[in-house]
Amino acid sequence: MRMKNYFSLLRRFSIASLLFILASTMVHAKEMIIIYAQGYEPFSWKDKDGRIRGIDIDFLDELLNKKMGIPIRHKVYPWARAQLLVRNGESDAFLTIPSPKRRTYTEITKLPLYESNFILCTGATNPHIEELRDIKSLEELKRRNHLRHVMILGGGWHERNLIGVKYLKKVTNSTQILRMLELNREDVYIEQVALIDYQIKLLKLEDKIIKIPNVMEVAKWHLCVGKKSSFVGVIPKLNQLIAEMKKKGDIDRIQRRILKKYR
Repeated sequence: MRMKNYFSLLRRFSIASLLFILASTMVHAKEMIIIYAQGYEPFSWKDKDGRIRGIDIDFLDELLNKKMGIPIRHKVYPWARAQLLVRNGESDAFLTIPSPKRRTYTEITKLPLYESNFILCTGATNPHIEELRDIKSLEELKRRNHLRHVMILGGGWHERNLIGVKYLKKVTNSTQILRMLELNREDVYIEQVALIDYQIKLLKLEDKIIKIPNVMEVAKWHLCVGKKSSFVGVIPKLNQLIAEMKKKGDIDRIQRRILKKYR
């Protein structure tokens, strides 16, 4: 009798364990895994305590998690690898500036989640400062073949817009770039105002880096969901949400609040 009770208890325990595992798997499967570039402060990075932080994370938490109720798991990788993970279906999405290549393997929101200006910056002692101040367009800048450009590896905007530039250095971490400009190892970096402001303050380079506020382009950041992802159906719903929030002015208010946090 005791043996019978033992096997009955064991059977019930096994069934309960199996149900727990299945439930855990289902919960895990419902998480949307979003990938970001590591070291791309203030847009995305992992801090010393292991927390993933940044403008991109805050925007997606606000729209996908709070507004749409979608659980999110944030991860950071070197940017080139991050894009490959989404392309291969190993992760669900990333937030970035669309490019023709990215459109081949992701579905992209019609409207941007937020916008930012690309401007120029250089070292305070760079001999080309005055020349850079006079440049008003990207095409004009690209014609100056003697200028040494620097960019982050895998940066889609730079890859697309700096084609044909004679001197172009690629690095894996954007914080390296300002140090290179400070030392005049490179002449010019085209980047978004929020990133430049944040990193200059972070690295205490206020007197070492010069911002040249001539707008090269207005960047529009969209959510890109991999075509192999089970979350690809989120895009039409998110399009509708963004359109409604933009009409009410909510998107602009969220952008001002989030960007202010990282100044």
